[in-house]
Parts: sequence; C-alpha cells; structure tokens
Amino acid sequence: VPTGALADRVSRRAMLVASGVFQAAGFACWVVHPEVWSFALGFVLWGVGESLISGTLEALIYDGLDAAGASGEYARVRGRVAAMGLVGQVPAGLAAGPLLVWGGYPLVGAVSVAASLAASAAAWTLPDLRPRRARPGGEDHDHGYLELLRAGVREAAGSAVVRGALAASSLLLSLEALEEYDVLLAHEWGVPTPWVPLAVVWLPLLGALGAALAGRFHHASGDALAWAFGGAVALVAVAGLARVPAGVLAIAAFYGVFRGVRIIVDMRLQDRIE
Repeated sequence: VPTGALADRVSRRAMLVASGVFQAAGFACWVVHPEVWSFALGFVLWGVGESLISGTLEALIYDGLDAAGASGEYARVRGRVAAMGLVGQVPAGLAAGPLLVWGGYPLVGAVSVAASLAASAAAWTLPDLRPRRARPGGEDHDHGYLELLRAGVREAAGSAVVRGALAASSLLLSLEALEEYDVLLAHEWGVPTPWVPLAVVWLPLLGALGAALAGRFHHASGDALAWAFGGAVALVAVAGLARVPAGVLAIAAFYGVFRGVRIIVDMRLQDRIE
C-alpha cells in the first residue's frame, strides 16, 4: 500500500492516529468473530495500519528536525523512538501469559485494542506537520497524491545515490522478519518451553540498545556498517548450525546490530531524498 506519498499530501499526525485505529479494528475482529474470514480481515486491517505509520513517522521526525535546523540529530532521535518501542515489547510480552490465565483470549484481545487506541491518542499530541512543496517558479503548492507518487518513483529510478540507499534499506527491512521466528528457533535449539519467553526477551532489549546507540555511530563509513552487519549475520549462521540454546543470544546480538544499522541507513536515505 503506497502510503508514503500520502504522508507528503495529508496530515502526518492524522495518519499516525489512523494507524492505531486500523490496528485496533483488526484485533477487535479476532475477538468478536474468531472465524477464518475475520482473522484474514484482521490481518488486512493490521497491515494497512502498519503501512500508514511506515515512512510517515520517519518523515515527520526528519522534517520536524530539519525545520528546526537539526536534521543531523535524526539518527539520535529516531533511535530513541525505536528503542522505546522495543522496550515496550517486554512488559507487553510478559503480560500476555497472566492476561490469558485471568480472562482468556477475549481479555488479551481487549487489552490489545485498548493499547492501539492509546497509541492513537498519544499520536494526536504530536505536531501536525503538513508539508508543502514549492513549484519550480518559487510559489508554494500542494502537489496531488499521484503527482507525488510519480515524483518519488522518478527520483528513486533516476538518482544513483537514492537508489543505492533505497536498496540497502529494503534489504535490511526484509531481514527484520527473523524476529518473528525467535520463539520457534529457541524451542528447536533446546530451550525448555517455560524458559522460552525469558530467553527471547533479549531480542527487544538488545534491539533497543542498538537503536539507542545509532546516533553515536551515524558517521560510520559504509564499509564499517557492512562489516558490522556481515559479522552479525555470520553469528546467526553459526548459531543455526550449532543448534544449541545459547544460540538465542546470537540472534539477539544480530538484532541489536541490525536495528542500529537500519536507523543509520534510513538517515542517509532521508538525507539523499530531495
């Protein structure tokens, strides 16, 4: 869903608010009608909600800092935001078990809906940045959605520096799915089931650490970032071959490096986009 161009057309704050509402609606579908069709619909609504925030949050932070003459602080601020989100996964994950015991699946779903709506309420307190672009002649002009979308595609295709940063960002994004398999890998590698939640809690914690440190290393060369990321990938590969419980820590270390590198790459992409 190409909502990135939409973020340059309408209120970014409204898009962040709508993101939480869509996700809340998706979770509500699962609780109210736990059928196959409602789970499919819920995932669609969740996906739309994710697409509304993806790119919108980065643009809001970058343009807000740029307007204040502090675009160089993007990696530090974006890193802190990402770290807070990752740390928030820890109490949420630990609360899931007790909530399931106390109120079953409906209580877990209700709390998930409430959390998403609370995120929307928090987003409403952010500055309402509605970017305006200038015509070649100089006067301000609000471009249409399709016009912005075409301009973005042209810049991505025609600029080698933008294209390279975009390819690197997309590659990193594709590897984020590894996080979805941490529980299964921990179980396969011999971590006793009752200990799995505590074993995988290191992922968001080290991910938060990596994101928080991104601002300190935002001047690192591309080669240095590639070596760091390549070493982290090799660590996961060794863990996959060894298949021992301690391998979960290798995934956590990879995730910390991944989060830091991704924020730095995203900063360079934002810098290169005109």
